[in-house]
Amino acid sequence: MAPIVAYLASERSGWITGRIIHSSGYEVSLYNNPEPVSRLIGTGPWDADALADQVERSFGPLLGYRPG
Repeated sequence: MAPIVAYLASERSGWITGRIIHSSGYEVSLYNNPEPVSRLIGTGPWDADALADQVERSFGPLLGYRPG
């Protein structure tokens, strides 16, 4: 859970406001009404930078965000 918390607390995550994020084990989900609309499932502990990249690639297009 710490890597997604660190990402959400960073300036880099300013585009993902007002949303519900769920983290459990190696899974991170983005919720909408409150159904998950996308899910990330890892095979081991998340590296904070790798998770940030994956969140932006996977969830960004759903919310109109295009990583730079």
